[in-house]
Amino acid sequence: MKLELQAHDPLAPVPVLRIEWDPEKGTLEGEHAHLVAQHLTPGGEFVFGPPPGWLHRLSADPLCNPVDMAVVLGAAYILPDDLARHYERAAAPHIAEDDALLAEHPDAVF
Repeated sequence: MKLELQAHDPLAPVPVLRIEWDPEKGTLEGEHAHLVAQHLTPGGEFVFGPPPGWLHRLSADPLCNPVDMAVVLGAAYILPDDLARHYERAAAPHIAEDDALLAEHPDAVF
């Protein structure tokens, strides 16, 4: 899958990320592959959001896992729909926890 992803922040050091990812083979290539690969430690943890601070534990083979890739790429880049649904799946439990906390403390200022 060839991806050209726009950064959320137009002033990002890499405003357009260019990679080729094959989840079946577990390969990552392209101009910016090294920037993504450094965040894909098998079994490692990755902090994402918004708000930053949600923790995602990477699988044993993150290059074959679309949820892992969506979390890592979606932290800084706008995802295509097929990856965005995986990001939403990873974020859903965190959103539910945040909503519960807000319901318990409606007057809190964060």
